[in-house]
Amino acid sequence: MNWSRRGLLSATALLLAGCGGTDSSSSPASITLDRGGYVAGTPLDGIWSLPDVTLTDTTGADFNLRTSPTAKAVLLFFGYSNCPDVCTGIIADLAQAVQRAALGEQTAIIVVTTDPARDTPQVLGEYLRRIDPAVIGLTGELDSIVAAGETLGVFIKEGKKLPSGGYEVDHSTQVLGFGAERTSQVVWTTGTSIGNYMADIATLVDAQ
Repeated sequence: MNWSRRGLLSATALLLAGCGGTDSSSSPASITLDRGGYVAGTPLDGIWSLPDVTLTDTTGADFNLRTSPTAKAVLLFFGYSNCPDVCTGIIADLAQAVQRAALGEQTAIIVVTTDPARDTPQVLGEYLRRIDPAVIGLTGELDSIVAAGETLGVFIKEGKKLPSGGYEVDHSTQVLGFGAERTSQVVWTTGTSIGNYMADIATLVDAQ
């Protein structure tokens, strides 16, 4: 998977990306180089809010990304079922971390597909059930998904064509952690270990 904006996750780039289209209704957004108690994650103190967008979950029901989650913490990832490399690993690592830390009731893992043309509710549901049935999968109109991603510093675009006639989807691979107020608290980059996810998710939950 190509991530042409690898610099996005530097402190300066994250702050700039968060300035466009952010719904910051409370305290001013800030980012700090202090880990803030996180082992591997970078704090994102209120830079972004979960978008107020209604998508479709794997049962075919409406799911509002901001108001539907009931858990204290939300872990958000944009990916797709035909992802050739890292998506499955990241989702599986998150699921294992939440399970091992016994934080399933307090944490919601949400995966928004970057490929809604192929990831119907049924397809996405089957894919995620093979990883962990507790993971919430969302699909919908591509324009709505791209717009939601842009408000969170996530880019999505169609990638290279494949000999099979299919295609890849280029997208950012960070995992975003949101608190009870649904504002961003922490971001993790690709390569975060399960153990570090466990520690950081516990820190995120404890802060709520």
